[in-house]
Amino acid sequence: MSRPAKLDSERIVTAAIALLNEGGLEQLSLRKLAAKLDVSAPSLARHVGNKARLLALMSMQLFSEAVAAVPQDLQGADWFRALAWSIWDTQQHTRDLAALIAIAPTVAERESSVARQLEDALARAGLEGEQGDIALAALQALVTGWTVFTQSGKAALLTRGCEPRERFAQTVNVLIRGLNL
Repeated sequence: MSRPAKLDSERIVTAAIALLNEGGLEQLSLRKLAAKLDVSAPSLARHVGNKARLLALMSMQLFSEAVAAVPQDLQGADWFRALAWSIWDTQQHTRDLAALIAIAPTVAERESSVARQLEDALARAGLEGEQGDIALAALQALVTGWTVFTQSGKAALLTRGCEPRERFAQTVNVLIRGLNL
């Protein structure tokens, strides 16, 4: 008989994201997650703490994966556009992600790890310092705003007959021009 995979925070967060996609944020619970992993709830708590911390870890993991998916050889506007699409794809294909972003608290040690990942990516793309910070904040707000509109069914109010994906691309291009990238 094979031994179960070792329980660690990465395995727990991956399983939690799978549960999120299966049943939505309302159905995500530590009890259901423990059952999915065939462990006890206290075992989960030893690795990820409480549900709020788990939600934060999930949010940061999804964002980190989106950043990591951008080709490292891109620069400036090309990198920025690729990041926009990577975040868009992550948010569009992860159930209830806009709600998760809204309620997930910050986790200092994970935040600093993702911040370092972002700083490195921004530097490779030539977007350092305050310009990089402003560009990234604007991009995250833009993508998450579009996610809220598309997932709430209100995208038609902003698209005027245009597909949401096409209108999103147009707004990213406007942002890139406005930031002089």
